[in-house]
Amino acid sequence: MILKKAKYKFKGRVHSKNGIVSFLLGIAAIISFFTISIISGLNKGQGDIVLGAIGLTTFLVSVYGFLAGYKSFQEKDIYLVAPILGIGINGIMLISLFCLYILGIVL
Repeated sequence: MILKKAKYKFKGRVHSKNGIVSFLLGIAAIISFFTISIISGLNKGQGDIVLGAIGLTTFLVSVYGFLAGYKSFQEKDIYLVAPILGIGINGIMLISLFCLYILGIVL
């Protein structure tokens, strides 16, 4: 007797738009963080208020990216790669930027 091999097809699965947005915002936050860090380093730590405003905007972008990634988990039949990467990147950036903000207040 010959056994047939079961074939599974995942029809209907799509990439979540919120997951992709979350991932892209995480990448943008990383690029922004390194850019303002390099600019601040070139100015020997004496960055002006513009760098601070960009840093706070980067923090808010990470918050929105984290929330977009969380919202994408509630969708059905999606690929989970982009939401997981988006939440991971944005979560790390949130923690890093928050610690940097607290360190700036203390020192």
